[in-house]
Amino acid sequence: MADAPSSDSDRTVPQPGPLDQRAETLAFRPPPGAGSEEAPTCPAAPEPPAPALPAVPGYVVTREIGRGGMGVVYAARDPQFERELAIKVMHPGQSADQFVVEAKVTAGLPHPGVPPVYALGALPDGRPFLAMKLVEGRTLAQELNGAGRADLPRLLDHFQRVCLTVGFAHARGVVHRDLKPSNVMVGAYGEVQVMDWGLATRPAHERPTVSDEPTEPARGRTAATSGGRVRGTPAYMSPEQARGEPADDRSDVFALGGILAAVLTGAPPFAGDTVADTVRRAARADLAECFARLGACGADADLVAVARRCLAPHPADRYATGARPWRRPWPGTGPAWTTGASAPSATGPRPRPGRPRRRTPGAKRRPWAGAERAHAAEQRKRRGAQCAAAVTALVLVGALGGFAWWRDKQRTSASERADARAGAERLRIEADGAAVAARLAGERDAEARHKADQARAGVRSGLALATDLHPVQVQTGGGGAGAGGGAGRGAAHRSCSPGSSRARADLAFVERLDDIRFRKWAWVAERGGRGTFNTKRAPAEYRRAFADHGLDLAGLAPPEAARRIAAAAVRAELVTAVDDWALHEPDVALRDRLLGVARAADPGPWSDRLRDPGLWGDRAALAKLAADTDPARTAATGLSALAELMRRNNLDPAPLLSAARTKHPGDFELAFALGQWRVADRSGRQIGPYEAARALRPDNPTVWRNLGVALGWRGDLDGEIAACRELVRLVPNDATAHNNLGAALSDKGDLPGALAAGQEAVRLDPEYAAAHDTIGLTRARMNDLAGAIASFREAVRADPQFARGHNNLGVALKAKGDLVGAIAAYREAVRADPDYAVAHSNLGVALHIQGDLDGAIAAFRTAVRLNPKYALAHTTLGMALEGKNDSAGAAAAYKEAIRADPRYALAHSNLGALYLRQQRYPEAIDCARAALKDDPEYPEALATLGLALLKTGDVPNARAALTRAAKLNPKQYGPLLAQLPSPPVAPAPHEK
Repeated sequence: MADAPSSDSDRTVPQPGPLDQRAETLAFRPPPGAGSEEAPTCPAAPEPPAPALPAVPGYVVTREIGRGGMGVVYAARDPQFERELAIKVMHPGQSADQFVVEAKVTAGLPHPGVPPVYALGALPDGRPFLAMKLVEGRTLAQELNGAGRADLPRLLDHFQRVCLTVGFAHARGVVHRDLKPSNVMVGAYGEVQVMDWGLATRPAHERPTVSDEPTEPARGRTAATSGGRVRGTPAYMSPEQARGEPADDRSDVFALGGILAAVLTGAPPFAGDTVADTVRRAARADLAECFARLGACGADADLVAVARRCLAPHPADRYATGARPWRRPWPGTGPAWTTGASAPSATGPRPRPGRPRRRTPGAKRRPWAGAERAHAAEQRKRRGAQCAAAVTALVLVGALGGFAWWRDKQRTSASERADARAGAERLRIEADGAAVAARLAGERDAEARHKADQARAGVRSGLALATDLHPVQVQTGGGGAGAGGGAGRGAAHRSCSPGSSRARADLAFVERLDDIRFRKWAWVAERGGRGTFNTKRAPAEYRRAFADHGLDLAGLAPPEAARRIAAAAVRAELVTAVDDWALHEPDVALRDRLLGVARAADPGPWSDRLRDPGLWGDRAALAKLAADTDPARTAATGLSALAELMRRNNLDPAPLLSAARTKHPGDFELAFALGQWRVADRSGRQIGPYEAARALRPDNPTVWRNLGVALGWRGDLDGEIAACRELVRLVPNDATAHNNLGAALSDKGDLPGALAAGQEAVRLDPEYAAAHDTIGLTRARMNDLAGAIASFREAVRADPQFARGHNNLGVALKAKGDLVGAIAAYREAVRADPDYAVAHSNLGVALHIQGDLDGAIAAFRTAVRLNPKYALAHTTLGMALEGKNDSAGAAAAYKEAIRADPRYALAHSNLGALYLRQQRYPEAIDCARAALKDDPEYPEALATLGLALLKTGDVPNARAALTRAAKLNPKQYGPLLAQLPSPPVAPAPHEK
C-alpha cells in the first residue's frame, strides 16, 4: 500500500496495515519531522545533569542501570541482608496495572532462569517499585554480535537454558509473548535469565484489554477470535501475533525458533524496510529468506530442522511448548546436533562473522572439531568458582524435568544418581499425565456416547410403552412362533398403532420445541467482542410449531388450550416451551394469554411466582426470589428462566446455577445455562460448562456453536475448527455453520478451505451478508483485492445496514487507490452504525489524506469519544492537530494515546518528535527511548533519539542512533547521517 502524501507539517498520516479481520489495525510510522530540523551541528553544550536518584523505602539506590517503556531500573543495596539488587521504578503518570502484573507473573515463576522477585512496594509518591535480583552481564543480542564459529557451543548452551525456562513458564500457564535475544541476559558467571515479562499472560489473571480494532467479523455467526492489538517485537513475532490473534505456548516456540535462527545465521526471522513492513512480513509468515539462510548456514540438518519446525507458519505444526526443542541431543551428546562445514574456498566470498560457512556441493561434512573442546574449556573455567552452585543447579534442573545439561566427566557419582532419579521421576510424571489426559478424554467421549445411547433407548421405550398401553388389543395369531418372528410382528404392529403414531408425533414436536428453545441462545458475535443472542426469532417459531401440532395458542380459548396441554403425554415439555415463549413474546396481550395457559396447565407456587410479569423488571424482587430458591428442589428449566430474568436486570445468576449444578451434575439444562451466562467471557470460564453440556447432549448444535466461540476467543483455533466441523455435520444446511467454519479456517491460515466454506454458506443463503464479508476478508488475505471488493459489495447489497461490510469495503477501496470511494464507504458505515468507532477513525485517516484536516479531526474526536481507550485514534488525532499547528492539542492527544496503551510506540515516537521541534530535548529523549523499549527497530524513534542526543552534545550516542536509523531506512535517514561531522581520527604514534 502506498504511503500517504505529506501534510503541511511534513508528517505522514498513519496508514492501514494488511486487510484482515482487524481492518486498518496497523499504522505506517510517521517521520519525526527531521526534515524541518536545521542541518545538524555539533554544539558544545554540556551534557545535561543526570536525574536525581529516587528514595526507595528500605533500600539505598546507588546508580541508574537503564530505562524502559514502563520504568527505570536502578542498582541498589539492601542493608538488611547486605546484598546488591535491582530496583525497578514505574515512570510517573503510568497505570500500575501492567507493572504489578509483571511483578506477580515473575514472582510466580520460581526457576533459575527467571530473575527472582524480592519485594513489591510503593514510593512516597505512590508509584510502585519492584525489588529483584541484579544480573550483571550482557544480553544474548550483545553476545551474538561478532560471535564466531567457536562460540556456537556456548550460544547453544544459552539457548538451551532459555528453552528450559520458557518450558517451565508454559507448565505454569504463562506465555512470555516477547522472546528475543535482547530479552535474555547472560550473567558474568554464566547464568542465563529470561527478562521483561511485561507482556506475559496467564489464564488465571490475563490482563483485560480493550480491542482497538473491532472489525473482527461477527461472521454472522457465532465466533470471533481475539481482535487485540499487535504486541511483541516484529522481527521475532509469530504470524498469529502479527495478525493480532491471541498468543499461546506455540507463539513463544516460534520466537524460540527465531532466536535459534539468529544464533545460526546472525539474523532474525523477519526484517523489513520499516517496522510496518516487518509486521506485514510476519503476518504473512514470509519466511523464505530465513529458511534460505538456515539452509546455507552449514549447521547439521537436524539442528536446522528443529529451527524450521519452531518457525512453522501454523502453530499446530510447531513444538507444543518451549521445553520441546531442548529435548534433542546437543553438541557433544550425539550426532543429531553436530555441526559441520567445509573449508572456505580461496576465491569464494568471506563469510559473515558468527555464521558457519556454507558447504560447497559434494564437500564432505565433518564435525566442528573445536566445538566440544571450546565447550569443555568454558565449563572448566567456571568450575573452580561455581562447583557448589553447579551441583545445586543440577539437582534443581533435574527436579524440573530437564536432562543434566551441566553434566561433564567430573560430576560426582552422588549427583549422577540424583540426576538419574530426577530424570526417572520426570518421565514417570509425564507418563502419568499423558495417561490421565487420555483417560479423561476417553471418559468424556464415553459419557457423550452413553448419553446419546440413553436418549435413543428412551425414545424406543416410550414408543413401546405407548403400544402396550393402547386400549385396542391386537391378536397376534397362533402360538409357536419363534422369538424372531414375534419381534418382527411386534415392530410391525407398533408402527401401525395409534399410540405409536401419537408418540412419534409428540417426539417430533418436542424435538422441534427443544430446537427453538436452544437455538435462540446461539451467540451472534459483533465487533469489538460484543454480541447478542438471537432471541427475537423464537416467538414466531413457537407460534408456527404449536399451530402445526394442532395447538393454536393464539386462537384457542385458554382453558381449552390448558386442558389439552395438561392431558398430553409430554405435558412438562409443552409447559416449558409455553413459559419460554411468554418470556420472549413482545405482544403483551399474547404474553399474558400464554402465562395464563401455563398456570392452568401446570400450577405451582414457585412457578406461578416466576410467571408474574410484574416481577420481571423488579431487580430487588428477583434477587429475593433467587435467594429463596432451593436449587435442589427446583426444576432446571425454571432455574434457567430465572437466570435469564436476572441477566436482564444485571444480576449474576452464576452462584445460583453453580449451586444447582452441584446438586444435579448430569443436567444438561443447567450446564448450558451457566455457559450461556458466561458466553462473552474472554477468560474462557464458559468452556467448562459448555464442554459438560456437549458431553450430555452431543447432538445439540447450539452447544457446539457457542463452544466454538469460546474456544476461538481463547486462541484454541484447532478446537474452534473441530467444533465448527461438528456443527456442520449436525446441521449441514445451516449457512451460519459453514460461515463459522470458514472464518475459523481463515484465522488458522487455511485460506482455500476458508473460501470453500464461505462459498458453501453463500450457496445455502445467497443473501447472507456476513458470509459475503467472510469471503471478502479471505480473498483479501489471498491478495485478490478485486475479488475482495466484489464480495464486500455483495455483503452491503444483501444488507445495506451492515456497517462492518461498508467499513471493510472502504479499506479495500483505499488499498486500491480509490480514496473517494473509500470515504463514501466509510460514511455509509457510520450512517449504518453511528457508534462504530473504527469506521469513524478510518474515515478520519482518509479525510486527512485528502487534505480535509477539519473533517479528519472531527472524525477522530468522534472515534475517541466512542472508545476512549482507542490509542490509534488518539494518535491520528494528534497528527491532524499538528497539521493545524495546534502543538498543545497534539501533545495532549499523544498523551491520551499513551494513557490508553502505555506501550504504544507510535504515540511515544510522535510525542518525542514534537518535543524535538520544541527544543525540549530531555523529554524528546525519554519519549524516543520509551518507543524503542516497545520496538527496538523503530527508525523514526531512533532518528528522534539521535537528533535530540546531538542537541545535548552526546555525539557518539547520537551517531550510534542515527546509524541504526539509516540502516533501517537508508533513503530517509542516510542523508541525515551523512551530515554529521566525521569522528576524530586517532593520531599516528609518531604524531603524539
